[in-house]
Amino acid sequence: MSVAYVHDYPAPVTVADELESFFHVVLFYAVRLIRTNLRSVEAFVVDYFHSYCPGVGRFGRVCSDTKTIIIRWGTLYSQNLNIRFYLDKKRENRKLNTLISRWLELFRARYAVREWERRSAGRNKSGSAGTSLESRKRPRRPRPPIGPRDEAAPTVAEDTAEQRYTRNKNIAEGLDDHTDVMYIIYDALMEVTPGTSWPDDDVIPDKLPDKYDPQETLLAMDHLVASTTEATPQSTPDKSLRRAATPSVV
Repeated sequence: MSVAYVHDYPAPVTVADELESFFHVVLFYAVRLIRTNLRSVEAFVVDYFHSYCPGVGRFGRVCSDTKTIIIRWGTLYSQNLNIRFYLDKKRENRKLNTLISRWLELFRARYAVREWERRSAGRNKSGSAGTSLESRKRPRRPRPPIGPRDEAAPTVAEDTAEQRYTRNKNIAEGLDDHTDVMYIIYDALMEVTPGTSWPDDDVIPDKLPDKYDPQETLLAMDHLVASTTEATPQSTPDKSLRRAATPSVV
């Protein structure tokens, strides 16, 4: 399910939610069956697909921080690294990396628009309707005297919040139907020049264990955290510690 649907339940499912759900399915199999630089595929799958955070969403819980951050910021980042896919130890899988990057950019724009509109609605409710974000900025401190190097430096105009909102809204409209995502996938599969078709040898054996059990892994990780928390320099962790709560898939 999409981050928005889980957080906004019971809001109706939109095309954007469906396209995001499809992305999660693609990512689930990509990290399992294609080479990546992930240190632990199993830990990533558990964290992204099976963990959750307490919240006001469906059943009082929302998606994990990892899943939410990746979708909201449009960057495939986890385990302290930018996740990349590879054909072998040296060659990147450019087709797949480009596809995921372009796809995530649509989601990043969508959630940026959602956040901007949420904040705007809050300002309007508090009696600031019609006041632009720019007019509400705190005054800046006076700049120090400009030195000779600064005088020669070109000035670059910053985008206003309204301009960023408009740009993100235009990008996010690509999720209003299936067309943009279809073209993203088509461009990845299409052979633009000879020798640039989708690689035939990118699939590897499944990196998840045959007896993969996300609940067992979550309990083991929870046990490790609890044991480490209870340990002291003069004692070893109590191996009997375990939290009883077992989260469900979000």
